[in-house]
Amino acid sequence: MTLEIHLENIEFTGPLDLLLKLVRRNEMDLAKIDVRVICDQFIAYVEKHKLSELDEGYSFLVLASTLLEIKSRMLLPASAEGDEADEAAEEESLDEMTRDLVDRLTVYASFQNIAQEFEAKLGEMSKYLPGGVKRDFEDQLVLSLKEVSLFDLMQTFEKVLTERKDDAIEITNAARPIEEAIEDLLADRMIATSGRRLSDILSEQPSLLDLVVTFLAVLELISSGKFDFKSDEGDVLIVGG
Repeated sequence: MTLEIHLENIEFTGPLDLLLKLVRRNEMDLAKIDVRVICDQFIAYVEKHKLSELDEGYSFLVLASTLLEIKSRMLLPASAEGDEADEAAEEESLDEMTRDLVDRLTVYASFQNIAQEFEAKLGEMSKYLPGGVKRDFEDQLVLSLKEVSLFDLMQTFEKVLTERKDDAIEITNAARPIEEAIEDLLADRMIATSGRRLSDILSEQPSLLDLVVTFLAVLELISSGKFDFKSDEGDVLIVGG
């Protein structure tokens, strides 16, 4: 079920979408987010409207806990007798955590723009796009806050999709079922043995629709433990599990 909620003239589909809308409503630059302000507003929405109790609530809790951790660490006073090296390490860790969050928000904003262009190009063909694609992508971005390596998958997908977003769309051809994409991936001998780069797998797809379906199939196979992945020189290597 796609989440659609109207809160004080804000319509959002998930935690990152809500966070992005709050950032824009507060007229903040993505690179200069005031986490303390955004955290308070985000938590208020989650608590007031019981978003964590919905079927999709786990991703709201993950993002809320991340925001709370960043905010609490920002508010911790510096120890007067603290070791300079420890303080520097703590500051670097906090900066990295904040960058991780901003990176995901930036990728989501980019993907959202691409998806809107994609749907505009599709027109009536949008009915062939698997339901919940944007929400699935958003959930994976949020969960990657706890499992950092997942973010590499998101970045690779967003990069290939950006490169292909201007492809012509054949109105007569619908995307193949995700089950068929899963079967093809399982039958790929290179993936089963030495592995293949995700960008190569996605780039060879004949259409944007097939590209999206194939990426969802990869996520499904990784989730089920049939595939594994690892970072590979700015890309992701997909290997049989």
